[in-house]
Amino acid sequence: MRTEKSSKNAIISLVYYAINTVFSFVSKTIFINYLGIEYNGLNSLFLNILGVLNIAELGIGAAVGYSLYKPLAEKDTKKINEILLLYKYIYRCIAIVIFIIGIIITIFINRFVNSNISINEIRIYFIMYLFATITSYLFTFLNVLPLADQRNYFIVRIQGNAKILKTILQFIVIILYKNYYYWLIIEIISNCLMYIYTNIKIKKDYKYYSNEKTLSFLQLLKKYKNIVLKTKDLFFHKIGGLVVNQTDNIIISYFGNLEMVGIYTNYLTIQTLLSGSVEQAFIGITSSIGNLIVEEDNKKVYSVWKELHILTIFLSTIMCFLFYKLANPFIGIWVGKEYIFSKYIVFAIALNIMFKVIKQPIDKFKDAYGIFYDKMAPFIESVINLVVSIILVKNIGVLGVVVGTIVSNIIIIAMWKPYIVFKDGFKIPFVEYIKLNIPYFFLSIITIVISNVLINCTRILEVNNVTDLIIMFIVHGSISVIIATIVFMTNKYFRKTITKYISLLISNIKGIKNNKKA
Repeated sequence: MRTEKSSKNAIISLVYYAINTVFSFVSKTIFINYLGIEYNGLNSLFLNILGVLNIAELGIGAAVGYSLYKPLAEKDTKKINEILLLYKYIYRCIAIVIFIIGIIITIFINRFVNSNISINEIRIYFIMYLFATITSYLFTFLNVLPLADQRNYFIVRIQGNAKILKTILQFIVIILYKNYYYWLIIEIISNCLMYIYTNIKIKKDYKYYSNEKTLSFLQLLKKYKNIVLKTKDLFFHKIGGLVVNQTDNIIISYFGNLEMVGIYTNYLTIQTLLSGSVEQAFIGITSSIGNLIVEEDNKKVYSVWKELHILTIFLSTIMCFLFYKLANPFIGIWVGKEYIFSKYIVFAIALNIMFKVIKQPIDKFKDAYGIFYDKMAPFIESVINLVVSIILVKNIGVLGVVVGTIVSNIIIIAMWKPYIVFKDGFKIPFVEYIKLNIPYFFLSIITIVISNVLINCTRILEVNNVTDLIIMFIVHGSISVIIATIVFMTNKYFRKTITKYISLLISNIKGIKNNKKA
């Protein structure tokens, strides 16, 4: 049952992610063509600033999800309802905090923006975005229930369809009116309707859910101290992830301009497409990992992690290489050759894609084990990222910001997180992690070298139109996937793992088709 649910979650998450990615690219293309690269940069900057504001969430969602695994497995509806009520109370407080901080930022937002757009106009846009963020905290507390219950597909289907419809409406409005206000109005209204409809469906499916206030906020805080303690630890992890993922555009905007932010965002869109596809699959199986840890021994848990780890090594090798080879040709055709970065920046972003993909199994198992005590790690990660980025951005521009992220990723993502998961989760010496990855590292290098040699032999290295781009994608993609498969198949454990997961995928696709027929 656990395997079926996790597979279903992963498949549906990936399908909707792919569909929404296509719509997102179309929307962004129309956005840039009709409103310009500067508005694209402004929109991305707002998302980053609000990402910083979301620190107020403190990681409570992950702590609540972790706390729901056991009562859901035991069908303890009283405890489930109390935890959800606590979650609702906390999210209301968070909405108030974000509103207050957001208004303060609105006053001083001119310090973050270097643009020709009117500052008063920018303030109005930001307040609208702020309102959209606040409403999410008032409505989304119930989403954690199906997510923790290994039913991520339930949320993905509803919200995936809503996002597709919203995106279509937004680019129609942009084409007809060329107005950013209308784009934001649709964002706010559609999100509110989506959240309300999602809650109605959740309440219908989970009939035992009760909105009755059985205990006060303070009583719930005292009763569920473990959630509060986990939240305190997760707060620091939130800071680390925040600095690494949300401050790049703010630094670039401060030391550069919105146009540079817009160009960088185009590359991040591709990065998100690649790393996000893997992340979506892991979001789909997170609750199943929690259930696995609750019900199985460490030996079984470690075995599952090893399977997922080698698959992410395989995928990250292909993604990193293809991004480096294809990002600039794609950007050149998509928005114009004047918006292309140097190969050094592209290479640095490609390395970060590899880190983002490889970290998924460790991150999800770390959360499922409830290992949040390493509060100094995200602090160190934040300091390293900010210091290196700010020092280097003055000398080498955008490349310096990306290098700052790489340095922090090597220290925390590649070394520290695996160390504590092996030590306190799997109860296995960290040296086993090193020994496990040495052969994987060489497999990746061999794959990249052979693929690059073969691609250079094809001489399909320049792109002048969409047809050339499609041919390049097909040739480069085919060569890298085939070579990666051949090279990794020399590893016995990879052969065993890939055979298992392909069989599982086929059986689940058949199961989904049979359910639809029924």
